Amino acid sequence: MENSIFQQLMITEQTSELTIEQRNFVETHKQIISCGRMAGRYFVELARKLKQMRDGKLYLAAGFPDFEAYVEEAVGIKKRHAYNYIRVAETYSDEYLEAHAGVGVTKLTLLAQVQESVRAGIEEEIDIDTASTTEVKEAVQAALRERDKAHEQLSLIQSKLEEKDTELTENEQARAALQSAYDDQKKKLLSAKETEKKLKEQVATLKKERDAMAAAPKTVETIEVENPETVKKLKEAEAALQEANLAAQRAQEEREIAEKQTQQYQDQLVAYKRTQEATAKFKVHAETLFAAWADVIEAVGVIRATDRELAEKCRRKLVTFSEQVQEDVKS
Repeated sequence: MENSIFQQLMITEQTSELTIEQRNFVETHKQIISCGRMAGRYFVELARKLKQMRDGKLYLAAGFPDFEAYVEEAVGIKKRHAYNYIRVAETYSDEYLEAHAGVGVTKLTLLAQVQESVRAGIEEEIDIDTASTTEVKEAVQAALRERDKAHEQLSLIQSKLEEKDTELTENEQARAALQSAYDDQKKKLLSAKETEKKLKEQVATLKKERDAMAAAPKTVETIEVENPETVKKLKEAEAALQEANLAAQRAQEEREIAEKQTQQYQDQLVAYKRTQEATAKFKVHAETLFAAWADVIEAVGVIRATDRELAEKCRRKLVTFSEQVQEDVKS
């Protein structure tokens, strides 16, 4: 669909007849077209001006509904190509673009997917000026696979760290519940010991009373016929003593059970404390490892830029280490 506003702006000779927005559009558009014709020389400026046109929405003054319509209708390039220019402008320094203008926007866009240190390694391995787009793409994809593998290992460590955080929270809650149960059990033990003590004292008192009654001297009247009242009291004393003995025995058993349960709770508290200490230690060291891993990966990229053989040795050691970590975590 032909844009009549754009066509009119392009044939208008008196810019004084245009609005400020229209004049700004016309000036920027002409610069873009000029840069496009001399892309090798003005590569940086072309990328800049496309970014300026998009960010400032200058195309609205010419009747274009969006940036995509502007670049396809007015500039004559696909929107994807225009966005590649903008990405290149946002990724690289002006000095880098000026030095590599002949590389082309497609290869530069591919290289923009990786970090600067990794990009330096790729440039050391292949000549990006003479390499084909396919060669650059393969090198970038290899670097991305290596990065993804490193991220996978980092995610594995991070996942384990989060699990330990959860375990630490759950262990703390369980420890608090266990501590409460231990405190309650300790109170029961003290109560059981007190009850046992009182019952033993009661048994001793009743035993003395029974023995005293049994040893009481008999009168002449009771030689032939034993006093029924005395017999009754003696039987009651015997029964009370027997009942007290049984109660004391039960109290002793309850106290022994309470002591056993108290010891079990105490042992569990010690075990939970050890688990908490080990989990806290894991968290500290895992966080350190997590941060160091990213630094190590970046360092390998820097080394590759100057010493590919050394970088490969470092990479192999990292692969061996990551595989060992994976095996240890699985076990």
